[in-house]
Formats: sequence, structure tokens, C-alpha cells
Amino acid sequence: MESEIKFKIAKDIGIEMPKDMELKSFQNIFSYIRKSLKIKYTRNIHIDSILKKCKSKFYKAVNDCIRKCVKINIKKVPQTFITNISIKYNSQFLECTINKLYDFYGLIPYPLETIIQRNYYIKGKENFFKYILLSRIYDLYSLYIQSKRYKKEIESMKKKRK
Repeated sequence: MESEIKFKIAKDIGIEMPKDMELKSFQNIFSYIRKSLKIKYTRNIHIDSILKKCKSKFYKAVNDCIRKCVKINIKKVPQTFITNISIKYNSQFLECTINKLYDFYGLIPYPLETIIQRNYYIKGKENFFKYILLSRIYDLYSLYIQSKRYKKEIESMKKKRK
């Protein structure tokens, strides 16, 4: 039996991938796991829905942080950006800073320098604001998935599914 196993997906839940199964994409692996666990197929567990929800919650967290640092109105990332989960599209933004992304979509009414010069930030929060805007999306996402907020959102999603 061991020679027929390609690799173990998760030892603790006992899912093993058969050797003859082709692993062409994450979608194939995801579907195999769903079937192995006998999870009924619904739109909620469709991988596209999960990825969009993750992306949406991350950018909401970023926007919430930025809004708590400034006195001016900062717009949200457009829905068209959130709903586009293609790897090719998103990979072009991973190395960008939040400032570049927000400039690309025209979400901040003034350049960073102007916001600092005109004191449009909340006193004591200018360093947080600069840090968020000048951080790469990849780095912020890595921090986000380690945060308490992320863990709470995961628990909330689990409760909603029951």
C-alpha cells in the first residue's frame, strides 16, 4: 500500500494522494481533499469563493489600519480588484507597495509626502501610516496571516459554516 501513495496531504486527518493521480493544479488537490472528506459541494466551499473572501478580508484590514492613521478619506480597493483572483493578475501586485497600489487606483487624494507635510495624519500614527504605505503587499500579507484579527476571522468563518 505504501508504494501506491504519492504523498500524504495531512497525516493528522489521514488523507493520502494516490500515486496515479495527476497533480496539475491546486484546484485538483483541493477537489480531491473535499471528496476525501465527503464535504458536500456548495458555492461556499468553492475555491474561488474562499480566495476572494481571503483577499477581501486582507484588504479590508489594510484599509482599516490606514483609515485609523489619517484624518482624510481613503477609498477602498475596488471590487474588480478584489474579485480578480487569477495568479497572473495578482502576481504583478505582490511586490508592489500599498502606496503604489493605492496610487494605481487613485484611492489616496494626496501623495504620501503631502499628507505628512500638511499633518493629515493622526498625531502619533504617522510612522504606522508610512510603514503600511511603504510595505510590500507580500510582506503585509505575511504579517496579516499571523495576526489575531486573521485568527478571529478564520474562527468566525468556521462558526458560520456549522
